[in-house]
Amino acid sequence: MRKITGVILVPKECMRNLVISLIAVTVFICGAIVPGRLAVTRLDKKIREARQELDQRNSLNPLYDILKNISLSASQKMKKSAGPAALPSAPEVAGLKAGFSEALLKIKDISTKSAMRNVAVDLDFKNAPASGGPVAADLSFEGDFANLRTFLIGLGALPYVKDIQYLSIQRAAHGKALDFKTRITLAIG
Repeated sequence: MRKITGVILVPKECMRNLVISLIAVTVFICGAIVPGRLAVTRLDKKIREARQELDQRNSLNPLYDILKNISLSASQKMKKSAGPAALPSAPEVAGLKAGFSEALLKIKDISTKSAMRNVAVDLDFKNAPASGGPVAADLSFEGDFANLRTFLIGLGALPYVKDIQYLSIQRAAHGKALDFKTRITLAIG
């Protein structure tokens, strides 16, 4: 048996065709397959984020339904009663000589009873009328969503709270509770 030794000679034309084919395959992979794969990865990430947001919204739907029912039942009760016209407006309430300090103490007391924490009150005297009209107050507090209703009912029961201008709800930085910010109008004096 003879051993084959030496170098296998390949014609130059075959070698050139082989190199050109390898370069063409490499260019195709770099130019078509890799960018396509990256686009698919980006789309998968967007799909996952959209699904997470959809799941989050779906988990909040029962809460929205509860709030909607509460608001509908409250509006039906208002229609059955004499209505807001029968109630005196905040400045007309008898014995309305409560000072701002008393108002702030009552607001903090309501927040304590409704298990709200870190109540901060900032009175806006800069924009208050010089004639002594209503004064806006910014409240910020933290707690559970279930306790917010109790807090708002207590706040609405105060005779000198004229209205609630807005309510902002955000997830707290530590993620266990919610941050609430609201602006109310106090008619004291």
